[in-house]
Amino acid sequence: MGVGMLEEIWRILNYDGEYVLFLGILFVVIVNHYYWRYDRLARLQPQSSLPLLDTCPAVSVLVAAWNDTDFIEKHIQSFLALSYPSKQLILCAGGYDRTFDIASQYHDGKAIIVIEQVAGEGKQAALRKCLPRATGEIIYLTDSDCLLNDDAFIRLIAPIVKGEYEAVNGTSHPLKTQQNNAFVMYQWTVDHYAHARAPEHSSGLLGRNCAVSAQPLRQTGGFDEEAKSGTDYTLARQLIDNGYTIYNEKYSSVETEYPSSLRSYYYKRTRWLRNTIVLGYKKKDYGSMLPSLFTSCVGVFMLILPLGGLIFAPFFMLWVWLIVHAILSRLRYVFFCREQLNNVAIFKVFLMGILILPIDFYISATTLLQVVFPRWRTIWK
Repeated sequence: MGVGMLEEIWRILNYDGEYVLFLGILFVVIVNHYYWRYDRLARLQPQSSLPLLDTCPAVSVLVAAWNDTDFIEKHIQSFLALSYPSKQLILCAGGYDRTFDIASQYHDGKAIIVIEQVAGEGKQAALRKCLPRATGEIIYLTDSDCLLNDDAFIRLIAPIVKGEYEAVNGTSHPLKTQQNNAFVMYQWTVDHYAHARAPEHSSGLLGRNCAVSAQPLRQTGGFDEEAKSGTDYTLARQLIDNGYTIYNEKYSSVETEYPSSLRSYYYKRTRWLRNTIVLGYKKKDYGSMLPSLFTSCVGVFMLILPLGGLIFAPFFMLWVWLIVHAILSRLRYVFFCREQLNNVAIFKVFLMGILILPIDFYISATTLLQVVFPRWRTIWK
């Protein structure tokens, strides 16, 4: 009886495959329609007034800058433009260009302190050099290609100032000069969708916009742990493992440079996936590791599945269902963010999301190779 049932299923899949294919696509459409309705509840509402702070504790902004001549001065100027009264910027700058020389022009030993970063140190070691110079009660972490603003700054530190949390995580958006670029804006729709749908408490930190109370940071080891890659993840696990909760502040967003080339996009995506897999396994943080590992496996699966379809038709049908789901998911991301896309045509952003779909599969698949070969695990670009 079991053999006869399998033979019947085989016959249906191979000879009545068009009906099965249609039913599978219909099911995928229904599932995405359900998600679409649920997405409406997660859409962020505009915020007008800033949180009121009873006190203004000193905040030290720590930045590791490497080979960033084109942006370092704009970053420093954005810090100086902050209206917050008690702030300090500590830059560990270096590279093979003039990053350190430009930053040094702003060094005054108090409000702005510039330390030289040497080749091979990496972000973790650079921040380790910055921390002893920090005098603030709050440590604000960002990157040298970010532009700070009062709105993001106040919203991020407010939960710490009010004593509600010891660590807060924010988000980012593209530079104004990039907001007409469909490739960049598609990347942002994915980030914005994920951040808006994220739970109240975060399992990680976004290194370009996060803040931590200085005392817990130092008590848990600061930046002493070795982290050739995945500095932000390492710090987040360090805090969580010591009992601290990271709050997701969904309305704090800094302007930052997004990858505008496929090469930079490739390095950013593989680095993030690789870090959560390798470091998640090392820290036994399977909640972060398994989703990234699953994403990488899906990439491999989607690249080889069409070849399997030449042998067994249902493989090809499964591939089509997954492709339809991926396309509809990207459509949901774009429409979720349609009010913030400004002058960029929604269709152009959606089309870009479809065009880079095979690239995303390739990125996910090659991440597994980087995980397998230890020499590739600590690539930081």
